[in-house]
Amino acid sequence: MKRRFAGFALAAISGLCANPPAHFVTIQLPPGVSSQRFFGRYVLAGQDFGGWIEPRADVTSYAIDTTYRGHAASGIRAILYAPGCAIRTLDVPLPARTNPAFPFACRPVPQIRIAGTIARPSRFQGHQLTLQARWVIRWAAAFLGLDGNMVTSIPVGETADLSPERKFVLSVPDPDPDAELQIWARERDTGDLLAQLIPMGDDRLGRTKMGDLQVRGGPPPEIAFSLCAVDDGWRVHDKYGFTTRPLSDDACSR
Repeated sequence: MKRRFAGFALAAISGLCANPPAHFVTIQLPPGVSSQRFFGRYVLAGQDFGGWIEPRADVTSYAIDTTYRGHAASGIRAILYAPGCAIRTLDVPLPARTNPAFPFACRPVPQIRIAGTIARPSRFQGHQLTLQARWVIRWAAAFLGLDGNMVTSIPVGETADLSPERKFVLSVPDPDPDAELQIWARERDTGDLLAQLIPMGDDRLGRTKMGDLQVRGGPPPEIAFSLCAVDDGWRVHDKYGFTTRPLSDDACSR
């Protein structure tokens, strides 16, 4: 199924853009926040899909074009995140004749250690795997006014390589109370997305119906995971963090 990105343009700025759009909002980053790892998902008033901020290195702010169908959009909703900071939301009306700026206020959050082992990774023998965690924000669709099948996920924490003993340790920020954790495996050399790690065992591990992990009350004990390959047909995932829900009878979603 093809999806058309509604007319929007993004520009990373440090100071002034060479050719700024007629209507835009600026997200200002505080010192110490990595612009290259900054995340922004937004929807303008009237849009049914919206867009993402495209990260750039070494900038102090981002400009989001707020022109929609040839006119200034009347409002914007956005979900913003930077590593080490709490997730922030933006829900504001937009004046037609000015281009407002909004500072991203970083509220530091503690880190949680996730230790795991991958069981029976025979399908991926010979692959060098790198792992990264993502928080899945299931309230994002309702907040942004999107279809409920659109799931927003945010890359968090540093990457970790899988040891020869199939063990790993990831440090991730203490989550939003309603966020769920996913861990994804990529080919180390190519960066190709290979599989999602699915926690094994009973419900006491905090596994959700979608195969994600809920972290409550501090770091969990070491967890055993199985690998669910991205080409098993159970999940559609793209670089922007958009996913579709798995079928309820699929083995990877149990």
